Amino acid sequence: MSTIMETKRETEHSTYWLERWNTAMETGIRTVDVAVLGTPAEMNMAGIAMAACLGYLDFRLGDHNWRAWNPALADWFHEIAQQPWFTETAPPEGA
Repeated sequence: MSTIMETKRETEHSTYWLERWNTAMETGIRTVDVAVLGTPAEMNMAGIAMAACLGYLDFRLGDHNWRAWNPALADWFHEIAQQPWFTETAPPEGA
């Protein structure tokens, strides 16, 4: 994720790029239609990709309040994040 790489640079961080990437993340999350993502019982590729994306956001950018941008998506992810296939593939604590 470009935001992570930008914040790890040893030189000055680009406010322009950080704001641009944040706006892109927010726009994408706000516009996701949860109905196309599937359910825990009937997951599809879009849902798997979204679960991975949101899990990564929580893992690397935990201070982003993406759940406020799309409460329906937050509810969907809460269900997905409790599924064994999701929890068993989560990164170890402190990674």
